[in-house]
Amino acid sequence: CLCLLDENGGFYMEHLCIGDIQKGPRGTNETMFSEVTNIPYDYLTGCLAESWEFLDPTTQLFHLRQGVMWMDKPGVMAAREFTAEDCVFALNRSLLEGPRAASGKYDAIKSFSAPDKYTFKVEYNEFYADWGYIVGWGYYSQIYPPEMVEADAENWRNACGTGPFMLTDFVSGAAMTFEKNP
Repeated sequence: CLCLLDENGGFYMEHLCIGDIQKGPRGTNETMFSEVTNIPYDYLTGCLAESWEFLDPTTQLFHLRQGVMWMDKPGVMAAREFTAEDCVFALNRSLLEGPRAASGKYDAIKSFSAPDKYTFKVEYNEFYADWGYIVGWGYYSQIYPPEMVEADAENWRNACGTGPFMLTDFVSGAAMTFEKNP
């Protein structure tokens, strides 16, 4: 999945979904850039989420992949399994409550919850056609562990992810060095 670096060198890690941008028109202007049409929903595929469904127009469930592990990062966190509680924490912080939350933009979101270890639930105040960008793959929808925030998420040395590589060095505007995640 994704590993994004923000303008301050802080890391935001994973997404529930990702778009297959290899499909669809390229350079034809058939798909303009907008939140709803940038990645058509037919081309979304699971990343941390294995699948998702709407129970009704305002209730969405994401069924998470089991066995996905956060990396061991000495001084930050021990390796542990990724769970729905991680989604609740990260999206509450990013979208609704945190220091950089853009909550006014996300008034359609009522709440996030974890009915069980591998199910992440989103409740909307009304049907929200832009759910993919807002919750699945957009700028504010990255999933990261609470341990990373507690250890200072602004410091790139504390970056923790679930992917095959670990960041070992970062030079702003010049280079990022990775090693294989054991």
